[in-house]
Amino acid sequence: MSTIFCSFFCNYLFLPQLQLSPILLKEKPGFIPGPYGKIAEYTPTWIEIGVTLGIWAMGALIFTMLARTAIRIELGLLRYNKKK
Repeated sequence: MSTIFCSFFCNYLFLPQLQLSPILLKEKPGFIPGPYGKIAEYTPTWIEIGVTLGIWAMGALIFTMLARTAIRIELGLLRYNKKK
C-alpha cells in the first residue's frame, strides 16, 4: 500500500510543482507599477519568508499525520472498537 501511496504522491502532487517552477520563476514577484508608471521592486523580508515556511511546514505536518492515519485505516491496522 505504501508504494501505491508514494507513487501517487510523487506523480500527482510533487512532480507537477517541479515542472511549473521554471514557468513561475520567469515572472517577477511584486511587479507593481505606481500611479505615475514607476515600477517599484519588491523583495520579501525574512519575517515574511519565515511565516511562509512556517505555513508550509504546518501543512506538511498536518498532511503527514492525516496520511499516516488513513494508511493505517486502509491496511486494517486501526479499527474502531465498540463497547459492549
